[in-house]
Amino acid sequence: ETARELVKYIAEVVALNPEAIPARRSTDRLGWTGRGWRAFAPYCGETVYDGDDSFRAVYAAVAERGNYALWVRTMRILRGNSALFRLVMAASFASPLLEPLNALPFVMHLWGGTGAGKTVAGMCAVSIWGNPGKGKLMWTLDNTHNFFCQAASFLRNLPFFADELQIVRDKWGGLDKLVMRLCEGIDRGRAKAAGGTQETKQWCCAFLFTGEEPVSRTASGGGVKNRLIEVQLRDGDVLVPEGNRVAALVTAHYGGAGRRFIQGVREKDMDALCERYRALQREIMAAKDTTDKQACSMAAMLLADELACETVFQGDAPLTVAQVLPYLTNAREVDAAGRAYDWAVSWIARNPLR
Repeated sequence: ETARELVKYIAEVVALNPEAIPARRSTDRLGWTGRGWRAFAPYCGETVYDGDDSFRAVYAAVAERGNYALWVRTMRILRGNSALFRLVMAASFASPLLEPLNALPFVMHLWGGTGAGKTVAGMCAVSIWGNPGKGKLMWTLDNTHNFFCQAASFLRNLPFFADELQIVRDKWGGLDKLVMRLCEGIDRGRAKAAGGTQETKQWCCAFLFTGEEPVSRTASGGGVKNRLIEVQLRDGDVLVPEGNRVAALVTAHYGGAGRRFIQGVREKDMDALCERYRALQREIMAAKDTTDKQACSMAAMLLADELACETVFQGDAPLTVAQVLPYLTNAREVDAAGRAYDWAVSWIARNPLR
């Protein structure tokens, strides 16, 4: 209002000189951009960030720092010691594959007692892409549902890591609604005060959660169970020995694997990757009585591990279907009616005198 003529003048100068003014490609989020699965922000040349300031630090955190060879050596040792650690890393690698494969988002949740290295394992998985420090690419679950949707839509195809489930269990009374909302891959619609609707946020990524208790409950619906790969760490299970040392290492050396992995994916024939993905899914369904959604999520992780062995951990043998079968949920455990029947039979068996 106070500089109307100046604004009009600048607008006219811009309109009259489109060829003289330098143009730069910009983006307001991470992940795949454009068509053909060939451009992935921030790995697509001179693309600059031009989005919400609240996520500018997160965008900058997706970068390469430190000694890549040292990071690979450390991760290779940890992967060799634990198939579950490899699966956590595979979930992170699988995140950018979900949209090209037309797969659904999923949640992988590690739960168990303290000291098992759950948080450090998640930090290692996030360090594939960038800085795993708090406020960078790592959050706690103590946020609103709206924040989760906003952050997921910004990450778009990169994994979402949130720590410490137990701090929100009492506040929310359960996470079924959050799991269903995140795995739908689309935010709720909102109207504008002036009329019309706001742009609906979307995402297609993997979610990594950790905590001291499970996400699902006995009363959780089949849809929640179906979208969860929930792993309990028993007493004595340690994902990451020397957790403090490894945590310090991945906060100083990170981000190199993500760029190389995406470059490897871009060089692949996407139709061939989709066919391999479907073959893994069929192999899983033949080996275990599980659901289609569970098989889809696990097939994406197995395919991601195969690609990681080609692009990052050259020479390593990929995970096999037999190694991951224990982490899949049986079809009967997903079915709410089946679980209700089993509970009733168990309750009767516990009360034979009544």
